[in-house]
Amino acid sequence: MADVVVIGAGVAGLSVATFLGDRHRVKVVDPQPGGKVRTLQRDGFRVENAANGWLDSEPAMTQLLAMLGLQQQVVQAAEGTRWLARGEGLIPLPKKPPQILKSPLLSWGGKLRALADLVMPRGPGEETIASFVRRRLGQEVLDTLVAPMVAGIHAGDTEALSVEACFPRLKALERDHRSLLMAVRAERPTPGRLTSMTMGAGVLTQTMVDRLDIERTRCVELKPGWTVVTEDGVLAADAVVLACPGHAAKTLLAFDDALPSLVGSIPYAPIATVSVGLPRWDEAPEGFGLLVPPKEGRGILGTLFESNSFPNRAPKDHVLLRTMLGGALNPLQARLERRGLIEAARRENERLLGPLPDAVMTEVRVHAQGIPQYLLSHPQRVSSIQERAPERLFLTGNHLRGVAVKDCVRDAKRIAEAVDAAL
Repeated sequence: MADVVVIGAGVAGLSVATFLGDRHRVKVVDPQPGGKVRTLQRDGFRVENAANGWLDSEPAMTQLLAMLGLQQQVVQAAEGTRWLARGEGLIPLPKKPPQILKSPLLSWGGKLRALADLVMPRGPGEETIASFVRRRLGQEVLDTLVAPMVAGIHAGDTEALSVEACFPRLKALERDHRSLLMAVRAERPTPGRLTSMTMGAGVLTQTMVDRLDIERTRCVELKPGWTVVTEDGVLAADAVVLACPGHAAKTLLAFDDALPSLVGSIPYAPIATVSVGLPRWDEAPEGFGLLVPPKEGRGILGTLFESNSFPNRAPKDHVLLRTMLGGALNPLQARLERRGLIEAARRENERLLGPLPDAVMTEVRVHAQGIPQYLLSHPQRVSSIQERAPERLFLTGNHLRGVAVKDCVRDAKRIAEAVDAAL
């Protein structure tokens, strides 16, 4: 058996160690195992620290849940309307692309411009999300539909993010069908449904933490060979998996001339969340949640109606709302003091939902290094990192090949297979 050290115990690192199983002696190093996907118990409410689930369309995710024996605890989000902020009110988002033609979200001019996608040629190899959508579907679709979705997923700026890195499927559809509208009609893609655990998404990470051999200490140096120096001692390894965030991995790659700058050049957008537990009121919102287009100039990215989506999130006759603030377009807001964040979340929610009852529970979470931003040339940067990495050193994490939980699990399986092959 070989010795494998995994540095970083978030979703990616824990999943790599789980996929490696007992084929090697695997030790995970992290002073606070579990990463950002954690579920907090607050006065009878279950509050998510970060992601509240994952799409059920990833086979590696299904395999991981089976390995952990968690299949019976999986729950799909309730079907519900997704709302889009418009002025002082909300408009339902169409559930299927053809319904956009009947929706008041777009003007007739915007709808006709979107239909021009049918005759548009293929575009350049790499471009921003904004450039891609503007070219194929028009500015109105970008501002009204795509920008708020990107803010909700990546907390990012469509004018800066790479469409190839963030939504590679869109580029593939254009390549294979030329027209996105024709591609949707031909392939009828199914994105999957949001899924979590009955007692919160944190059950996933905590289950892995409980099963794995974890050194609760900080790694301070990595020496090719491989030697892992921690605050509590030294570990010898036949292979090392670096699964910590890019800004942390940068310092551990100091032995190489190029890797620190390659990994450290991936920026992060700060995110703050304000979760409030409220007594249920007559006008309590229905549906999944709301998104706010950046052009609206609001102080929030959106609000999830957590207790509508999943069971066991709030006590009886109460609701749980979770509001996201900050992001790449408004980073300073995520750095407001606690009171300022709470006031901003309540103010904007009341503008859209009407008067709210007094909160019986409030939880504020701030992630200064929140969501990695996949800027132009991100795919090339990732390729350079992989090519530059020395033998038996593997890098993974949400700063490389996908920010979502399922993306991290998919890449973790790939890394585990690469470790097996190398050893």
